[in-house]
Amino acid sequence: MFRNTRAMTYFLMPLDKRDGGGPHHFSHPLLLPLRTAGLCLALLIGLTWPFPGKELNQIKVEDWKVITTINICLIFFLQVRAK
Repeated sequence: MFRNTRAMTYFLMPLDKRDGGGPHHFSHPLLLPLRTAGLCLALLIGLTWPFPGKELNQIKVEDWKVITTINICLIFFLQVRAK
């Protein structure tokens, strides 16, 4: 069914063995303080100034809340990428 091509072997090998990919590139230890500061800043702004979040949450396409759907998709794709 599948030919033994280089692309197939690339997708079958573990993430940490691929060129330029893998969990060690995704979560570099030197970026942890920057990501932590960004998360704290986002939480601080979100908790002290909730107006933009309330307005964005009202955007709907039929019965779907757009921002909520985007956030769920981001979490799903980041989880798949981290594995």
